[in-house]
Amino acid sequence: MMVTEIGPSDLKDLDPFEQKDLRMRWFLANYEDPAERTPYDSAVGGYIWIWSGPYDAREEIEGYFYEYAKESSIYASGSVGHVEGAEERG
Repeated sequence: MMVTEIGPSDLKDLDPFEQKDLRMRWFLANYEDPAERTPYDSAVGGYIWIWSGPYDAREEIEGYFYEYAKESSIYASGSVGHVEGAEERG
């Protein structure tokens, strides 16, 4: 279930660093580290994605905010960060 209080249009009047903060708050409100609730089995080599995922942070943020975020601000400010194998919060 997506948290929708933060919308793409909320970025339009923000500077790149404020955009970064808003995008990361949105991502962390909607996705979590798989270690939180995803079963892990070392015999099969890792997490068992039984609900959804893994998700790539950059793809999810770009997909949701692309209409209002300048691509250069996404990459130049390091706004995506690195979240490996996130899953959607449910």
